[in-house]
Amino acid sequence: MLYSGGRIGRRVLMLVVLFVFSCLIFGCASPHYLTKEEVNNNPSVSLVFGYIDTSDVSDKFIQLYMKRLAPPPKPGGGYYWMFGVDKGCYYHMGLPPGKYMLDKIELYKKAPFPLSLFTSPTFRSIEFMNPDSAFVVEKPGMRFLGSLKLRKISGEYSLELVEKPGGVEVLEMMMNSKIGSHLRGTKWEPMIEKKLKKRVKRK
Repeated sequence: MLYSGGRIGRRVLMLVVLFVFSCLIFGCASPHYLTKEEVNNNPSVSLVFGYIDTSDVSDKFIQLYMKRLAPPPKPGGGYYWMFGVDKGCYYHMGLPPGKYMLDKIELYKKAPFPLSLFTSPTFRSIEFMNPDSAFVVEKPGMRFLGSLKLRKISGEYSLELVEKPGGVEVLEMMMNSKIGSHLRGTKWEPMIEKKLKKRVKRK
C-alpha cells in the first residue's frame, strides 16, 4: 500500500460549496482558471496528470487537491492547488516548478432513486497523510504521476499504485474526455499527439 487514506469525513453539499469558496479566496488554483494563452506564454510550467480508478467503490471521484511544499507561495498566493478531473483522469496544465504533495481526494455519492429525491448527496474527503505522495516538478514538460486504485477494506479507504493505465493511455483518455477541450489549442496538444502517434505505430 503506497498511499493510505487518513481521516474520512461526510459532508453535505453546502459544506463543500463553502470549502471551494474559501479555497478560491485563500489561494487555490485550478487548470480551469488558467487561460490557454497564459499556459502557452509561460515556458516554465508543466502539464501534470494521472489517473485514479474508483471502480471498486460506489463513490464517484470528483476532485483531487495537492499542497505546495516548496517554494513558499508569494503574498496573496496559497498552499493548496486543485487538479481538473474527468472520468478518473486528473490534470493541471500550468503547474510551476516546485515540490508538491497529493493532499486529499473528494468523493461524491448519491442515494439510489427514489431515495435521492428525499436525501442530499454526501461527500467524502480522504486525506493521503503520506509523504510518498510528494513529487517534484523541475524541468518544464509533461509529467505523469502514475495510476492509482482506490480500495475500501473493512471500512477503510486506501490508494494503491498500479501499472495500468500507463501515461500514454491516460493522455488518450484525457483527450477523449472533457479535459481534451482544455488541452486543445495549448502547447501540450502537439506533444500529446506525437506520443499518441508513436503508440499507434507500436501496435
